[in-house]
Amino acid sequence: SSFFAGSTRWMAPELVLTLVGDNDTGDAHVEGEIRAGAEKRTPRVTTASDVYAFASVCLEIVTGNLPYPHRKNDYSVTVDIIRGVSPARGSDLPFAGETDEEAFHSILERCWDSESFLRPNMEEVLVRLNGI
Repeated sequence: SSFFAGSTRWMAPELVLTLVGDNDTGDAHVEGEIRAGAEKRTPRVTTASDVYAFASVCLEIVTGNLPYPHRKNDYSVTVDIIRGVSPARGSDLPFAGETDEEAFHSILERCWDSESFLRPNMEEVLVRLNGI
């Protein structure tokens, strides 16, 4: 399980950064009460963050592994995501040829762009995946 209210291994960087951001001013608790501004941070889920997660699910289906399979805990995954490290490609993928495998990874890499506005929309993702 994740230490976030979501599944870290599939979470877009902008969501992770919102959750780990530490920009509160003053003490969070005063005699057991939470100060204004220190309330729980809730990331804004967008179509772009869904595209990021969809690419991670695609990789999981094709490889049979969770995203970041070399990481044993979500804290390490969080650090990778913040650093801009994409999930590993995997090996022995079930594609007809090297060209299809490269096309698959190319679309996933675009979906994992750290800049959410540079990610393709779902229509483009589906068109490209159907072409493989």
